[in-house]
Amino acid sequence: MTRVNSITGDQRLALEALLTQAREQRHRRLVWLTGDHQDCLKTAREITRFIVPGTVWISDLPPRGVTHLGAHKANELLGTEIPALVFDAHQRFNPDALAAACGAIRAGGLALLLTPDALDWPAAPDLDKARIAVHPYGAEQIGNRFIRRLILQLGMDRQVIRWNCGGEWKFNAASTDSDQPSGAAPTTLPLTGLTNDQQTAVDAITSVVIGHRRRPAVLIADRGRGKSAAMGIAAASLLAVRCDKILVTAPRKSACDSLFKHAETTLSEQASQAPPGLAQLIYVAPDELIENPISCDLLLVDEAAGLPVHLLQQLLKHYSRIAFATTTHGYEGSGRGFLLRFTEHLDQSTPGWRRIDLQQPIRYAENDPLEQTLFQTLVLNANLDPRPCPEDLDEDAPTITRVNRDQLIHDETQLRAIYSLLVMAHYRTRPLDLRQLLDGPNVRIWTAVWRDQVIAAALVCREGDIEAALANKVFTGERRPRGHLIAQTLIGHLGIESAAAMEGERIMRIVVHPLWQNRGIGQTLVKHIRERAATEGLQWCGSSFGATEPLLRFWWRCGMLPFYIGSRREPSSGAHSVMVITSVDEVGASLQAEALERFRTNLPHWLAEPLRGLETHLIGEIYRQLAAPDDPGREESQSAAVPRPISHREWRAFATKQRSYEEALPVLVEQFLTVLSNGLASSQLEPTELQLLIMKLLQKRSWKSVTAQSQLTGRAEIIDAMRNACNKLSHR
Repeated sequence: MTRVNSITGDQRLALEALLTQAREQRHRRLVWLTGDHQDCLKTAREITRFIVPGTVWISDLPPRGVTHLGAHKANELLGTEIPALVFDAHQRFNPDALAAACGAIRAGGLALLLTPDALDWPAAPDLDKARIAVHPYGAEQIGNRFIRRLILQLGMDRQVIRWNCGGEWKFNAASTDSDQPSGAAPTTLPLTGLTNDQQTAVDAITSVVIGHRRRPAVLIADRGRGKSAAMGIAAASLLAVRCDKILVTAPRKSACDSLFKHAETTLSEQASQAPPGLAQLIYVAPDELIENPISCDLLLVDEAAGLPVHLLQQLLKHYSRIAFATTTHGYEGSGRGFLLRFTEHLDQSTPGWRRIDLQQPIRYAENDPLEQTLFQTLVLNANLDPRPCPEDLDEDAPTITRVNRDQLIHDETQLRAIYSLLVMAHYRTRPLDLRQLLDGPNVRIWTAVWRDQVIAAALVCREGDIEAALANKVFTGERRPRGHLIAQTLIGHLGIESAAAMEGERIMRIVVHPLWQNRGIGQTLVKHIRERAATEGLQWCGSSFGATEPLLRFWWRCGMLPFYIGSRREPSSGAHSVMVITSVDEVGASLQAEALERFRTNLPHWLAEPLRGLETHLIGEIYRQLAAPDDPGREESQSAAVPRPISHREWRAFATKQRSYEEALPVLVEQFLTVLSNGLASSQLEPTELQLLIMKLLQKRSWKSVTAQSQLTGRAEIIDAMRNACNKLSHR
């Protein structure tokens, strides 16, 4: 075949027709250019000459004279508009970057995807594979299931324009058929430029301020529907007429850039000089809003699905006038799980809340071909709605299976069901997670299926078997091998170097569909994972998660005990991470016993400094679980031995006001740790009493801090309450 180095006359006419159609319909489309890298670059330059200036290239080796970004900087395009994108995947295919960058393409534009020939692409080197490589694997050892599935999806998509730069090109009939229905252009309001959906959102946010308290608004939308813009415009309008201070929060400050940009623009249009109201629109981190509540007229929570539900519940409790916004589908994950979990709480705590769905795209018309292509190929529109769980479900009815990933790429229904569940369970799921699911070298997938429905899924990672030289560097803090979170924690943080030679399974994600929860399915899934680990000669199973009491109790019921707590809160979740472990053989039992003993020894010291702010109910739950290490998962009422109360003379002297707090302090700390560890404290004290003793004796919080948290009047009343609690724990 003769190589073509420029666009032919027929291609030119077809391309002009395509661009004309796209502009008229306000649609965008993907053009898939395959072949030799240099030929792809040259053809892409030829095509972009038909488009107005402003095309952005994402490439490791872009041609001279073009505006380009590295894939890792694709997020810089958020909030901008471009006429076209050239995405060069010859060196690396970064799915996150493709999804993010395509969101900036305006109506009538094109996304040009440059790749090797379809037959050659799966085996071609890909630098992006390094992002899912774990020790001891390199990028060159990562599989190609993700790319093979991507090729299948692109090949079946009739909206995609296929262009072989070796000489062949193909415009599908559906791609250029002028009889195809065009997407409706967004209807805008003459004065504000808002879509009808956005105006409804602005009105709803205004009602939160001027209406009754405790009636929050929740904005739900796919990406590109203008929800953040609506929040910014609403904030500016309120600041101009009636509000003195509006607070904004989100999983990270950059997520609010669009909100602040539209607020500034709106205020500038209303003022002849610099917008004075912008100083009263303030970003505050979520954890700061909870730890130190700030008085305001309104709190706006953008990308709410990126925050854990328990944190949103606290914001809802502290702030009576609040509006939330979240993305239903998008390159950063899904708000599907947010809707299922958080709206139930809204129904109970604020029944007057209002939901606003924004469906009209801003930059392009509805039914946009490029958006639909991305949704399908990268599973950005992951949804799962199985039939409800029957009341008489047999505990053994679901079929538990470890999935064959080679078969999975040819079973789109099962793949989407599994991925949908994982998206639902996690605050932030990206296209890279789909690649890790399919190609991660240490990843295993488990499912629970009932009558052909995937009702639960787990993502499991193999860890350990670290060579001695590397283990020593982990111990000294020189290395942190990727993909071995629990193993390196046992070695590096607890100092158990023998853990390096052992292998285990870390359950990275596990989720049961909400309609099927509280039926023991999650525990059954974990049981099968443990049993398989034992047959494969592993030593332990474990997990790591953001610490909440329900999750701690779930893993406890699965037979896993906490052995480590991260010293810092995760920026995205606002929670400390906690790790749990259980043994699957005798060697693992010895490892678990040593890990728990070191944890018990370290925990009081950590609580006094790095974990001083850890929630007291979590501390109480952790000590309750550690009180019965030989029988995790049992109910307290089944305890074989009854813990003995404290008989120490100085303890009783403090309880009866015969000794001061300062004089009794060493004994109070020592004895309180005893009753925490044997389970007596959690069984005998009220939650408020347990909280008080933990805060003062273990976390060493100031009298002022304890006063604020306990709602007592000051030092004297706190000491009296502590005496009463100590009296309950002592012999009469």
